Amino acid sequence: MVVNYGFDALDWQNTLLFAYNWTDTKVERVSLYPTLVGGEMVMQPNLTPQRIRMLEDNLPAHRGSITLEQQNEAFNLTWRLNYYGEFYEDHLDASAGMDIMGSDTLTMDAQIAWHYSPTLLYTLGAQNLFDSTPDVNPYRYEVGSLYPPTSPGGINGAFYYLGMQYRFN
Repeated sequence: MVVNYGFDALDWQNTLLFAYNWTDTKVERVSLYPTLVGGEMVMQPNLTPQRIRMLEDNLPAHRGSITLEQQNEAFNLTWRLNYYGEFYEDHLDASAGMDIMGSDTLTMDAQIAWHYSPTLLYTLGAQNLFDSTPDVNPYRYEVGSLYPPTSPGGINGAFYYLGMQYRFN
C-alpha cells in the first residue's frame, strides 16, 4: 500500500509518502526424491524443515517507510524512515540448531541535492544515517559472522555518499 500527499509549506513543495508491505510466504508442497541411505533407496523431501522456515520467515512480515521529499528552487531534500519487522534465519543454512530470531529495525536515510546549474547537480546523502545494525549474531564465535547475514536492514551500518552529475546538452 502506498499513499502520498503533496503540500506547500513556506517556500517548499513537499511530498509525503507512506508505504507499507505485508508478506506472508507459505511453502505449500515439498517434492520427494529417491536417495540412497545405508544402501537402501528411500524417498526424501528436497527441503529440510529449517529451509522451509527460511523460505517462509526470512523476509519480515511487515515492512514500511515514511518519506518526505522537499523541493525549493535549486535544492531537493529527501528524508526517509524505514521499518523492517522481525525475521528468522537458519544461520548458514546449517540445520544445526543455529536459529536466529532477529528483532525489528529502524533506519533513517537523508539526502540533499543542489542543482548548481541546469547541467550540474551535487548530491550529499546517507543511507542508514544513524548507523543502525542488527542484533549481534549469537553464533559469531563459531562461524565468524558478527551479524545475521540475511538481516533485511543490512549488516554494513551507515553508508555516506557524495556525488556529482553532469548532464551533456
